Amino acid sequence: MSGFRVGIVGSGNIAGRFIKEVPFAKEEITVTYIYNPRISSAERFCREHGIGTPSDDIGAMLDNADIVYIASPHETHYGYAKKALLAGRNVLCEKPMTFRKEEAEELFLIAKERDLVLMEAIKTSYCPGFLRLCELAASGVVGEIIDVDSSFVRGAPETSKIWKDTENGGSFPELSSYTLLPIVRFLGTDGLKYRFESLFTDNGIDLYTKAYFSNGKALGLSKTGLGGEAEGTLILTGTKGYIKVSPPWWHTETIEVYVAGEGTQKYYVPYPGDGLRTEIDEMTARISDKDHRLIGITENESCTLAEIIEKFFAFRKCRTAEG
Repeated sequence: MSGFRVGIVGSGNIAGRFIKEVPFAKEEITVTYIYNPRISSAERFCREHGIGTPSDDIGAMLDNADIVYIASPHETHYGYAKKALLAGRNVLCEKPMTFRKEEAEELFLIAKERDLVLMEAIKTSYCPGFLRLCELAASGVVGEIIDVDSSFVRGAPETSKIWKDTENGGSFPELSSYTLLPIVRFLGTDGLKYRFESLFTDNGIDLYTKAYFSNGKALGLSKTGLGGEAEGTLILTGTKGYIKVSPPWWHTETIEVYVAGEGTQKYYVPYPGDGLRTEIDEMTARISDKDHRLIGITENESCTLAEIIEKFFAFRKCRTAEG
């Protein structure tokens, strides 16, 4: 296949960042349609970026795309992804892909049955720095990994939808796809136990959440927050030393490896642009070459993330009901 037509669902900030990364893709990418049920938003987006045809007709967008990039509100991802896959389109879906494990499993099953590519767009997982981090951890240079500590804490304006959306907003639904990524990568998904502790706003939104993990051999801690500021670090503790990624760790560039008795070595791996170009390249490579060696977040990891987020919503519902 030479060149790919991409239809975009959504016309917000992340869709704009995707547009800016398209020129750096290895394959020729043509953005055909920008879909939004509010046509005025799609029209504004096309004017601002000078690209694509605005539409509030999902069928027209699907008819003119080989790949559908879903950058709509989180709670709509599953519905749009399913519609696109059933129409025979490959799907790159922003995180979190779904809020329920059953939905994630269903989407991957549909993709397999139709020989389509479905990828969750956690850009960190596809970038060279994170891949280098995984190689270093797997090499055993710091021994067995016994703890993973990842954080993503940032302030959010009081006017942000995150504070008003009592169903889907909050720090964990918004940010945990990043912090959970290294935990499920280095602790695995089998036998993973976890629990949550949160600080809630008056309307039930989680302001700050800690999620604790264990697989019987290693521990993990995810910290997400929207009501404060903290250094975005990732630390892997091993039996012989540690690996630390300089903040913001999700833009993995500088990796520090300390080995007891040997000292510290630093690795620098440039973070490409805004990161989305690497997931675009992975998407097109998977479509073009069925023997392509897959990188990035796996199907099993995506389903596990959906399960953890689903369990968090159940936890939040119980806690807010209690008081």
